[in-house]
Amino acid sequence: LPNDYSWLYFDDEEIVLSLTFSAGEIPAAVERFELPLATRTYYMQDGSLSNVHYVTIPFNSPNPEAAKIVANFLLSPKAQARKANSEYWGDETVLDINVLSTEQQALFANSQVHPSAIQAGASSAKFKEPHPSWVIALKNQWKRRYENRE
Repeated sequence: LPNDYSWLYFDDEEIVLSLTFSAGEIPAAVERFELPLATRTYYMQDGSLSNVHYVTIPFNSPNPEAAKIVANFLLSPKAQARKANSEYWGDETVLDINVLSTEQQALFANSQVHPSAIQAGASSAKFKEPHPSWVIALKNQWKRRYENRE
């Protein structure tokens, strides 16, 4: 949520809790000093909304074969391991590590978990992501309910 002003309130310690649809972005924001070093992420006990990143090839793409190459690269173990590294993105991989080769699994083994990241092995029920039209409404209601309290 780099463009979300709730981070400013959180960083100024005006609020002690904020939300994000992508917890993987938090460690990078801490490293850029956009959020306090003491920032920690967590899943809600009864479940959390989760955000999935999609790659699609439009039906009218002028270069569908080139787009497939990009999509396959983004799903490659090498690209997914780099994306999982909090120095770059810090997002969970979409790959099933158990079906990867030993060499491919090793790409993920060296990833250090940032102190602000959700700890490895932590899990929670993941609710289906709401329709994109709900995102603005959810953010606005969160702000209305929590940011203006004294």
